[in-house]
Formats: sequence, C-alpha cells, structure tokens
Amino acid sequence: MGIFSRRAQDGDPFELGMSLWRQGRGAEAAKAFKDAVRADRRSVDAQFFLGASLAEAGDAKAAVAPLAKCVELAPAHADGHNTLAMVLGRLGRTRESEVHLAHAAYLGHPQASETLRELGLGHCRRCGDPVEREAPVEALVRYHGPRVGMECEKCPTVFCVRCVLGNGASGVAPRCLECGTTLRALRTTSPL
Repeated sequence: MGIFSRRAQDGDPFELGMSLWRQGRGAEAAKAFKDAVRADRRSVDAQFFLGASLAEAGDAKAAVAPLAKCVELAPAHADGHNTLAMVLGRLGRTRESEVHLAHAAYLGHPQASETLRELGLGHCRRCGDPVEREAPVEALVRYHGPRVGMECEKCPTVFCVRCVLGNGASGVAPRCLECGTTLRALRTTSPL
C-alpha cells in the first residue's frame, strides 16, 4: 500500500485524486477531486485538478466551472488559464478561449504562447488581452479596433489599441509604451 493509498484511507480526497491522476485515471480522479472541492471550495489546486480531470475524461462542459473558479481564486494561474482556454475552445466558445489563452501566454505559459502564434494572435504586453497579429495589409482605410495588435517598430513589444489609446496616445502616430518608438498596426481592413 503506497503513501497515496494510506492518505486516501485517512480521508484525504485530494491525495487520492492526485494518485489516480498520475495513473491516467481521469474519470476516477474527477470523483475524488469533487470530494476535495466539497471539503474546501477555495482550494485552487482541487478546482484546477477537478477541471483538468473532467476535461481528460471527455466532459469539457463540466470542466468549465471548476477551471473558471481556479482562475477566479488565482488570477495568475497560467495552467488554469491555458486549460480553461483549451476546454472553451472544444466547446466552440472561441472568444472566451482566446482571452484565457492570451492571459496564460502573458503569464509565461509556453504552450499558450505557441498556440496563440498558430492562431495568428498575440497578447498585449500591458494588459494581457488577445490581439490579432497578422502581417500588415495595405488598405485605404485602417481600422484600429480593440483587438488589433500594435507592434513597436524598434522592439518586438505588442500592445492592444485600448492600452495604447487609453494612455493618451494619438491614434494617428501611437508610440510604444516601453520605448516611445512609433507603433504599427499588425492588422488592417481590406481596401475599399
């Protein structure tokens, strides 16, 4: 009998869940993590692993609530944001997924950063919100909406329009919030 079995017998559902999780038994782990959450609703780890085990067991819809609670309790939980993004994506909730994916990347999650790049997105260096990051397009009219990425011409820093303009910058020649160099829009509308 291993340490996890002894602790589980002593009434520690979180340790039982972790033991089952490490064995790849997601559905069984989810049951134990549900008990752990009932015992302590403010446990970030119990909420995260409940959501992750539900997702692994194929119940993406049920995984949303505990993962959302995890990032509510611990806004800097990069794994929580990344896992929630993946679950929301499976459910077709794209915009919500992108927000959590961008926050995970902002917090330094390497998988989230790679996934953002694959989607043609980035994250604002200031607020962490997702921004569209595609090659600039020549156009007669440029639209700088809140999701448009603004990249510094000198450093690779990217900001969202909301952070740049909220800082009192001009919409005509916005400046980098880090070094003051001119910013360029990463995405524009098509020609008229």
